[in-house]
Amino acid sequence: MKLTNKVIFITGASSGIGKSFAIKAAQDKCKLILTGRNIEKLQDVEKECVALGSEVLVVSMDVTSEDQIINAVNLAKDKFGNIDVLFNNAGLGFVDQLVNLKTLEIKTMIDTNITGMIMVAKYVLESMINTSNTKHIVFTSSIAGLTTLPQWSVYCATKWAITAFADSIRTELKKYNILITTVHPGPIKTDFFNRANINTNALGDYKNFTSPEDVANAVYNAIYKNNSKVIVPGYFKFLYLISKYLPFISKMTSNRFANQKYH
Repeated sequence: MKLTNKVIFITGASSGIGKSFAIKAAQDKCKLILTGRNIEKLQDVEKECVALGSEVLVVSMDVTSEDQIINAVNLAKDKFGNIDVLFNNAGLGFVDQLVNLKTLEIKTMIDTNITGMIMVAKYVLESMINTSNTKHIVFTSSIAGLTTLPQWSVYCATKWAITAFADSIRTELKKYNILITTVHPGPIKTDFFNRANINTNALGDYKNFTSPEDVANAVYNAIYKNNSKVIVPGYFKFLYLISKYLPFISKMTSNRFANQKYH
């Protein structure tokens, strides 16, 4: 299973899942566009990918800036001519009771996790629809995009929104031979929790969290298999099915987190 010579545009590529996916793709000599806000970290990822034989373009890009998105896509097209895969991965979260969330935190989640992802998809799609070969867009959602949890209300709302968005465009893009996948990880060993100052003990033992490498592998495999929805780790499918078909059990579990201390 190889993506050799595919041009892959990655958001949130400086760390976590994005970085792990970039390194995975570099092993197959993919051509990579690495984007993110931290140029120094992106350059570190670039070095690893180049050492593996990949051709890389690094672009500083904040997904909340339409101008920066347009610039990054144009630079990618100028260098590589087209984009075969978009890994729409940038995202963040703040966790607390709604009354305690700051207005800026709420707006930042919405601007990054919803508007940012939509605008990146829009501008990358403009190049994808003009080519006949199969293209693929992968959205990093979350298990929180399939179920709900107290104190994660706005984060859940953003992830449900992007899941719905991806499901909606899947049908409209079929005629262009563009495939859509949503990825729904559970808790992951990344900087997500540190950036949001979240106490990981509230979610269980950190050492049992999923590694970003495992999620990257799942994303990579999904591109080959055209899975419309991928839940990582696999046993979290059980949580999803309970919330969908046995909501009363899900509600009992959810109640346990209502007064959980995340900070």
